[in-house]
This record gives sequence, C-alpha cells and structure tokens, in this order.
Amino acid sequence: MIVRTFLLLLLLGLSDSAFADAQSEAAAGDAAVNANDCNAAIQHFSNAITLDPENAKLYLQRGHAEDCAGSVDRAIADYSKAIELKPDKYIYYVIRGRAYRLSGYPDEAIADFNKVIELKPDFGPGYTERGVAYEDKKLYDQAIADLTKGIGLEPDSYGYHHRGLAYREKNLGEQAIADLTKAIELEPDSSEIYSDRGSVYWFQKRNNEALTDFTRAIELDPNNHEAYYLRAGALMATNPNQAVADFTKVIELQPNFAAPYNYRGLVYEGLRQRDKALTDYRKALSLDPNMKEAQEGLKRLGATP
Repeated sequence: MIVRTFLLLLLLGLSDSAFADAQSEAAAGDAAVNANDCNAAIQHFSNAITLDPENAKLYLQRGHAEDCAGSVDRAIADYSKAIELKPDKYIYYVIRGRAYRLSGYPDEAIADFNKVIELKPDFGPGYTERGVAYEDKKLYDQAIADLTKGIGLEPDSYGYHHRGLAYREKNLGEQAIADLTKAIELEPDSSEIYSDRGSVYWFQKRNNEALTDFTRAIELDPNNHEAYYLRAGALMATNPNQAVADFTKVIELQPNFAAPYNYRGLVYEGLRQRDKALTDYRKALSLDPNMKEAQEGLKRLGATP
C-alpha cells in the first residue's frame, strides 16, 4: 500500500515530503475552521494548495473557509475549481449550488442541482435543493414537485419545511400546516419552523395557535426578530402594551428595520401617546422615506416629517 501511494505521488509530480506538508496544512486549516478563525484557515488551505495544486478537496475546503469569512464569490470560485478537477463529484455541485442559491443566484443553483440529479438520480437532496431554488424564483408548482420527490427519497425537516412554505405561498393553508407540523416533529428545536407555522395559523385567523407558535419560537431563540415581529402584529388589537414591547425587541435586534417603528407608532397612536407615535413614524421614514403608512400616520396626527 505504501509503495502504491509513493508511485501515485510520483505520477502526480508530488514528493512524499510535499504531500505530508500539504496534509499538515490542511489539518491546520480544518482546526482553524473549527475554531472559527476563518482567515487563518484560508491561509493554511492556500499553503496546502501551493504544495498540492491538483487536489480538488483542498479547493473545496478553502471555499468553505472563504464562505465562513463572508467571501462568497471567492468560495464559489474555489468550488468551481474543485469541479474543474473532479467534474463527476456530484457532491461538489451540491455545495456550489447551495452557495449560488444563498448568494441570490437561483438559476445558477438550479443548473448545479440539475447536474447533481444527472450524476446521481436517486439522491434526494438534489431534488430538495432544486425545489428550494425554484421556491426562491416563486415557481411554487415546480418547487412542490421537486420537494415532494426529494421527501420521497430522503425525508427530512428541511424538505417538509420548504414544501410547507411553498404551500403557504399558494394559500394552501392546511397542506402548509401539515408539512410544517411534520418538520417540527423531525426538528423540534427549530425556532424558525415554529415561527413559519405560526404565520400560517395567523393568516387563517387562528390567533391562539399562532401566538402559541410565536411564543415557542421566541423561547427556542430569544434573538428571532421575525417571531417577535409576527407576535407583535398578532397582539396589536388585543394586547397593545405587549405589542409595543415586542416591536421594541425587534428594533433592538434589527435597528435599521423600518417596519417595526411604523407599527409601534401605530400602536402608540391607538394608545393616544402622540409624541411617541410621531417619533416612531419619523424614524420609520428616516429608514424608508417612501413608507406610505408612516407618511399617513404623520398626516393623521397633523404633523410633517
């Protein structure tokens, strides 16, 4: 086995010591990623690539570190290099496709997931990921078809969650709730899924169930600003003081988000706290000068921006 490895290294033009050094750098890169030291990881993987430039896995690893550092374009470039070196590795297309989708390039993501399905047609996540990319493009029928295929091959909370969201967008509330409930069953600690199911209950005017889900989402993740925002909206008419508290929490978590200022202003207006309402409407407009609701709020109160 040692002889075969040595011969392979010779064929690759790589000395035994260079191979060992490359592996050592790669191990150091992995350790840096685990320590969340993304820039150090990038340097280690770059060193490894210099020593072993034909190793596709090293580009994949450096791409992951680039993604960790927030350099998604560089990550995609490294994933592309890995694919160039190993064009039949279906998992490489999965990784690049996810990066494309999360970067706002659903068409490129779909092309990669098409390749995944071509290379490995029984791989459920290939269909699931393509379905999510279709969902991003608001092509909900295609999304549901792919997500259903993916769930049939490899059921998981991710597939049920996104098919539930696609059903929600098609106003198919019962199907959405069924899928989101299944997703919760598979991933009971997901704040996001509870928040999304709560939104469906709210659209169905099932306010008690919606509030229960929003509250559970907040318990699971006290920094889930969307859950506070949705719960505040559900409470505006029945518990305005708690709605104010929730909108205030949203603002604390997302201070540049105009909508909670506007809606908190609306609640203050209903509570006849004019000065606070004016302050919030004006703050909303400073963040979004075209927000008609805030403009109308100031007009109702006889004020100007």
